[in-house]
Amino acid sequence: MKFESIADIYAANQRSREKLLAVLSDIRDDEADKTTDDEPWSAAYIAEHIAIVSNGMAGICSKLIEKAKANGAAPSVGLAITDTFYGHLAKMATMKAEAPERVKPTGSFSIEESTAKLDAANTVFQGLREGFEQLDLSEPTFPHPYFGDLTATEWFALSGLHERRHTEQLIRLRESLRQ
Repeated sequence: MKFESIADIYAANQRSREKLLAVLSDIRDDEADKTTDDEPWSAAYIAEHIAIVSNGMAGICSKLIEKAKANGAAPSVGLAITDTFYGHLAKMATMKAEAPERVKPTGSFSIEESTAKLDAANTVFQGLREGFEQLDLSEPTFPHPYFGDLTATEWFALSGLHERRHTEQLIRLRESLRQ
């Protein structure tokens, strides 16, 4: 998926979020904590992981935008997404990644609590829109554990793609539980 503008990323992330919330709302109470042979994480665990990561990404984007402002970032001249980032996305589609310890779920949150945390991350992202649209965010960067240094714009795009990836995981889990 190639993005042409910040508005494209917001729209794609909104679509990902809506689908995620629809799938989460379809998980029955008796399914929320169940796993399968193919999926060691339950729906509640997956939802918690997504919420942890989304809030982390929102915080990273916020810090990168503030740092860009402090460094006197010029007005935006284009989308701060590199070809290298798009290459990472192609790899992400087929890679099985182990979640770093800091974003592994603890089992402490229900799907509803994780959904509330997702809403909080979305509120942060909405508040950053002006910075995303108006500033040259090609610098500074922050390292991703698998992809290396990413710009704020790349982190933001990745947040929706991360949700989409785990929504598909939730769908597979739900289907397996209902067989």
